[in-house]
Amino acid sequence: MAYEVILDPLVVEKVDEIVGYISEVLASPHAATSFLDGFDELVGNLEELPLAYPFAQDPRLAARGYRRALVGNYLVLFRVDETGERSGVVLVTNVFHGSQNYRELL
Repeated sequence: MAYEVILDPLVVEKVDEIVGYISEVLASPHAATSFLDGFDELVGNLEELPLAYPFAQDPRLAARGYRRALVGNYLVLFRVDETGERSGVVLVTNVFHGSQNYRELL
């Protein structure tokens, strides 16, 4: 079954910010391209096998169905809807740098 991956608009904005930061502030266009390629690869993987990714480590998020994936130093949170009118949809909701305490930011 192919899943439809929907990126929250804030995720699109955050990915753009990350790419800009890596490219301009850290002066590493190659690393920025690598992050973007990794993110695009993740989206492709989520279209095919989103349930292969583990649930979030935070029990509160896991209970709400959040799963996690890593792209370089970044944590991506998403939910998979298997029932209801949004069945077959993967909603990517957040992207955090690994150094951030994402539990406090949610």
